[in-house]
Amino acid sequence: ANGEVTYEFSLISSKAAKLFIIDTMTGEIRVAGPIDFEDEPDYEIRVQAKDGSGLASSAKVIIDITDVNDNAPAIYVKSLKNPVPENAAPGTEVGIINVQDEDSEGNRQVRCTIQQNVPFKLISSIENYYSLVTTGELDREHITDYNVTLIATDEGSPPLSSSKTVHLSVSDVNDNPPLFTDENYNFEILESVTTGTRFQLEGPHDPDLGKNELQSYKLSQNQYFRLETDDSGDEGKVPFLILQKQLDREHTGKLNLTLTALDGGKPQKSGVLNITIIVSDVNDNAPVCNKSKYTVSVKENAPEGT
Repeated sequence: ANGEVTYEFSLISSKAAKLFIIDTMTGEIRVAGPIDFEDEPDYEIRVQAKDGSGLASSAKVIIDITDVNDNAPAIYVKSLKNPVPENAAPGTEVGIINVQDEDSEGNRQVRCTIQQNVPFKLISSIENYYSLVTTGELDREHITDYNVTLIATDEGSPPLSSSKTVHLSVSDVNDNPPLFTDENYNFEILESVTTGTRFQLEGPHDPDLGKNELQSYKLSQNQYFRLETDDSGDEGKVPFLILQKQLDREHTGKLNLTLTALDGGKPQKSGVLNITIIVSDVNDNAPVCNKSKYTVSVKENAPEGT
C-alpha cells in the first residue's frame, strides 16, 4: 500500500477545472472542455501525488495551447469619403480599411485585395491598414455607383477568408455643356403666318445633374421672334420661337438667329444652335404698272406688228 500512488489537482483555476481532468490512478491529464487559444494561451496547474501512507509531493504542470487557424480575418471600414466626385484624380484616397485576425503568428498574417475589375485599388500603409484609392478617371455619366468587394485572406493552413462590400457613389461635376444634336437648324415658314404662332425647337442634351444641367436659353436680338420655354413635359426645358411681328418676304427673305443654351454650373458651360429661317412667298401683291397713264404716238401707216 505504501507504493500505491494517486493523483489529483492541488491547485487549479476554476476555468482550467472545466477544461482538464486527471486520472487519479495514472496521473494522465486529459482535455475535458473546449480549448480556445484566443481565450487563454496557457494554463498553470499544480498536481499532487500521494502514496497509501499519506506521503505526498507536487509538481507544476504548464499547458501551452497551440494556435490553429480557426478565425477568419475581419474587415473594418475606418473611414469612407462618399460620394466620390467624378473629377477625382487617380490616386485619390476615398477610404481607410483595417483588417484583424485573432489567430497568432502566420495564422494572423492577412492580405487584402479587391475582387472585381473596378477603378479602385488597395495600398498597404501601416500594419493591417490599407488605403482605398482611385486608379483611373471616373465618369458619372457612364457609371454612377460601384460596389467594391474587399477580400481578406490569412496565411493559415488551410487559409481562411472573409469579404465586405463597400458601396461608392460618384457625384456629378459640370463637365458637359448642353449640346444640340446638330449645331445648325434650318426651316421654312410662309410670310403669311400670323403673329403669336409657336415654332418648337429641339432642345439640347446635358447629361449632368442638378444645377450642372441645362438651366436657361438666350436668343439673339431680333425684331421678329421672341423666346419661350416649356418645362412641363418629360423632355425638360423645350424652347419655342414665338412670332411677334408680321413677316414680309419682299422685305426680309431670310433670318439668321442664334439660340444659346446655358447650364448652371461653375464655371458655366453653354451650347449654341444656329437657326436659319427661310421666309416663303405668298401671293400678297397685285401687279402694278410703272405708270398710271401712258401716252404714245403711232404713225398711221405703221405696219402691223409695230
